[in-house]
Amino acid sequence: MEFIKQTELFFIQLQYCLGIEPEPILQTEKGYFSFSLKPDIFLKLINDFQIEYPFIPENKIIELKGLMSKENINTKDALEIIDNYKKQYWFVNTVIMFEPVTDKLKRTLKSIDSNISEKEIHFELIDYYKHLQAKRESIYLNLINDIQGLPPQHAEKEKPEQEAPKTFDELFYNIELVQQSIDVLKEIEPPLIDTDYNFIGKLKGIICVWIDELQRQGIVKHYSDRKIFASLIPQKIKRFSIDESMFGKYHNKAEKNYRTDIKTKVSKIKLSQNSQ
Repeated sequence: MEFIKQTELFFIQLQYCLGIEPEPILQTEKGYFSFSLKPDIFLKLINDFQIEYPFIPENKIIELKGLMSKENINTKDALEIIDNYKKQYWFVNTVIMFEPVTDKLKRTLKSIDSNISEKEIHFELIDYYKHLQAKRESIYLNLINDIQGLPPQHAEKEKPEQEAPKTFDELFYNIELVQQSIDVLKEIEPPLIDTDYNFIGKLKGIICVWIDELQRQGIVKHYSDRKIFASLIPQKIKRFSIDESMFGKYHNKAEKNYRTDIKTKVSKIKLSQNSQ
């Protein structure tokens, strides 16, 4: 069956770093730096490992949904096929990093800062590896959500609501998910709030990442007016205040250290809701 064949290819492609991110970009405080490979090296790798280029996950997911319909495959069977291939190819959630990619990243880091230590380079490599894992997990969740008929994680932002919400609970599509969503902030390590919902964290940017993830997964509504989040979040989180401008910034440490954990916990909330 074509669906089975294409599902296997989907997971094969995304076990390689160049399948997930063929044209990698390094973001630092000094700006953005490409550490893409030279064409001859890049072409040799994608040919040797049969990596499709360009590999566009969104298009592949649409193709898989079409094959499901064409071949009369029900959701339960499709999810079982997907799970089997995930276990086969993404064992221990590893991503295969090619040596030319890591070498190029090292050289790029040294070109930005000639005094960078080997330890700092090592941590940058770990951060990039985590970034690939998070990006691949996001693609996987989009696949699962689309197969189940759920809103995609990177859905286009909706137009602002006509009437601004007056309470924190009104930010949510389903009020039953409010408590579980807030509890995510207690469950991350280190926690951002205590058992009495007092803010005990150091990085306020984590709150922005948390809200963004809730929006991506269709739990919290989208509002263009950032004042809404800045004013309503303190209703639930005590001893906390945040400037509205924070919601328009990229929070490097929060993204690197918390995004994956928050994404996983929010996904469990979303999936448990739809299994009820």
